Amino acid sequence: MSLNLSLKFVVRLLMAFTAIAVVSSCSKVNYDGRPAGILGQGQQSPQNKLDGANAFVMTEGEKNKQFTLQLTNAFNADTNYSWTIVSKDQSINPNDRFETPHGTAVGTRGQKSLTVQISAVDIDSIQQGTQEFVIALTPVNNQREILNADLTLLDASVGNTPDNLPIVSFVEYNLESDIRGEVRLALQLSRSSTSPVVVDVKLRDGSAIRHRDYTGYKTLSPNNAVEQTLIFPPGTTRMDLPVVGIHSQALCHTEFYAKMNRITVQGATIVKDKATIVIPCRPAPVPPTPTPEPTPEPIPEPPAPVVVALVDGQRFIMSEGDTRNLTLHFVENFKQDMNFGWTIIPKEQGIVVGERFKTLSGRMFATANTNYASIIVSAVDIDNLRQGDQEFEIVLTPEERDAGTTLGNLKADLTLLDKVKQPSASYERDRISAAQGTIATAKVVLTESSTLPVVIEIETQDGSARADVDYAPVKQRVVVAPGLTSVEVPVRILPQTACKDASEFYLVVTQIENAEMASKRATISIAKDEALCKPPTPPPPAPRPASDRVRF
Repeated sequence: MSLNLSLKFVVRLLMAFTAIAVVSSCSKVNYDGRPAGILGQGQQSPQNKLDGANAFVMTEGEKNKQFTLQLTNAFNADTNYSWTIVSKDQSINPNDRFETPHGTAVGTRGQKSLTVQISAVDIDSIQQGTQEFVIALTPVNNQREILNADLTLLDASVGNTPDNLPIVSFVEYNLESDIRGEVRLALQLSRSSTSPVVVDVKLRDGSAIRHRDYTGYKTLSPNNAVEQTLIFPPGTTRMDLPVVGIHSQALCHTEFYAKMNRITVQGATIVKDKATIVIPCRPAPVPPTPTPEPTPEPIPEPPAPVVVALVDGQRFIMSEGDTRNLTLHFVENFKQDMNFGWTIIPKEQGIVVGERFKTLSGRMFATANTNYASIIVSAVDIDNLRQGDQEFEIVLTPEERDAGTTLGNLKADLTLLDKVKQPSASYERDRISAAQGTIATAKVVLTESSTLPVVIEIETQDGSARADVDYAPVKQRVVVAPGLTSVEVPVRILPQTACKDASEFYLVVTQIENAEMASKRATISIAKDEALCKPPTPPPPAPRPASDRVRF
């Protein structure tokens, strides 16, 4: 019990330091005063995408859980992202399932990952069963580039708690290196899972020491690394680790260990985390024996059939105008490189695929010893073709296959979402009155909240009132965050020391993103200060001299 409490304390402490680091990186500015992560004029966002391992799991009620999203390329500049959780089931509102359904993240220059922090609602009665969502990230400077990662929310009421997840274990906990000087480790699940299971396995020294007695994982780059991450695709129960090499001059009767990381495991529970690997003494060389008479070679048995099939239930979601990199997962690793043709087919009659997608078909290349491959799909950005969401299938066809290859399911679902109309923005009042020496506040309101941040460029323009004489000029960028419907812009009216007539100036929207501005100008009137303009009181009349008085 005390060990679990200590681990929880260490994890929370690490999460707190991570949050502080993210806030600190967001507050940095470039040498010219611009906030770090916002590309200046003329810069372009790097072509980037998430790799195939971004699938995360959390349980109802979990708070401040951090997920690190791995990308294929490093950022060439600090980049700000906004992220939103989208449900794969349109009947489920993410706002009912998460305390933090949206937020921001920062990609740091030179890094290939970024972190989001999510808290799930601890209300079990909202809906039963495991639910599937997508974490959709959008760079602030490029609203058309969207990165998606899968997120599975486990229902605590049906036993899908961390204590009742499938158990991951080593297939063997006590192993010896074979005569070739190799060790083959494998992991297994107590039952298959409907979501990916991620496990980190690290080699640790015992009486056997790395570089002297063993090399590390042979097939990793750089060679001889000691850490490996395994991902169980949904529906699988066994995964093999890369081969571990033993040096020819290793000390015999020594041992080292393979250990699973209890902190980073996702989607499973670890009961026993360490396997022991013993290096035995190699047998003495055997003297050569006379060559026996040749015997007929036995007829080799046919190899076991290779199954090429997609994992069942794969579904992708994209909106009109999107260009997406879709990663398709297979039930087994490919034994050799394979080429596929792919085609998009509608599930309903009457839909012309060429009107909905720029890319209707293409080729896909799958690499040996992997179980996934990717295609790029571009949807047409024409909203008036047809209203409502539409369902399609991505169908794969192998270009060639061996005689021992068996084909299974080669279809995946694709949902094309109807483009949501942008909200309309306007000033709450298009004419605002303010006295000298006060603050005039203009308010921009949306007709409805948006799932994307609404970015507004706004500035003041002279009328009869002049900047820096009658008012303090404003030129700034304001943002209406997703889920909100308004933002305020304050303007300071300068005090005067002399009488001035009433005057006015304007607050003008020069640019707006993710919304339409009905009226782009508001008028701010500065009232006349009557106290300064009141005429001075005349002095009383002087008394008449005595010589001017009339005597009777």
